[in-house]
Amino acid sequence: PWTQDPGVDLEPISDPNTLTQTDLLILPGSKNTLADLDWLHTSGFTSAIQRFAAQKGTIIGVCGGFQMLGQSLIDPDAHDGIGGVRTGLALLPTLTSFQAQKTVRQVTASFRGDTWMAYEIHMGTTRPTPTAPPIDPLFTCQMTGSEEHAEGFHRDNVLGTYLHGCFE
Repeated sequence: PWTQDPGVDLEPISDPNTLTQTDLLILPGSKNTLADLDWLHTSGFTSAIQRFAAQKGTIIGVCGGFQMLGQSLIDPDAHDGIGGVRTGLALLPTLTSFQAQKTVRQVTASFRGDTWMAYEIHMGTTRPTPTAPPIDPLFTCQMTGSEEHAEGFHRDNVLGTYLHGCFE
């Protein structure tokens, strides 16, 4: 939806040094989260993203991008492809565990009185780390016939969600 807004200039960033010229950073979903996280670590983006967050730049992680924002990603059975344990960007006090079962579901999402249809499609579960101080949920969601539940997390200027369609 942001590509349709004439007031928004949306550009992919391929050089970590240009991150300082950004108003908002979106870490999108990925079909190879661990491999893409490895690339962030080796390309210089990890420290650039962490500096951006420390300088109060807003970061939104969606799906795999949300998983990367956490402390660690754990995939001993290679459900994501390459498997193993990775250190995340450490911007949210969360940990992601990958599982064989893929989550695919449509939900009704709510945020500050606005409600819309969104969907989740992801491998793994992201939870606060056991020793983390309380972390605020980002959205409220409900599947047809089920209880409302919190979805995503945010801390200050860093937001993470599994909801696709949250900006529509």
